[in-house]
Amino acid sequence: MPKTGSRKIVVDGVSYRWRIRQRPPTATVDDGGPLVFCAELIGTTGSVLVVALPQSREVGWGGLYDYDQSPATPGQVADAIRQALRAGWVASKPGKPFLFDAMWPSQTPAAGGSNI
Repeated sequence: MPKTGSRKIVVDGVSYRWRIRQRPPTATVDDGGPLVFCAELIGTTGSVLVVALPQSREVGWGGLYDYDQSPATPGQVADAIRQALRAGWVASKPGKPFLFDAMWPSQTPAAGGSNI
């Protein structure tokens, strides 16, 4: 994950970097789709967490996200990281990105995430 534009967040004493995805997935270019961010453990080359948040993201001029609409809060990011860890994300283990859908807060860990 590029360091440019990323922010540090500490969740339960562990430091992560997170960043909002710059461009929407090509399948959702017209409506923006969900707000997506990536996170990774600082200091290791482990698995990257990819999280879809409940708010939608508007696409602005040039196909980039409109950052004035529905920002992600540090609290949302921390909660999503905690949920993904409970769902099986191992931040320190190298591997494929771990996809996590935080759009449904009541989801069970078995249904929450997957390595692709």
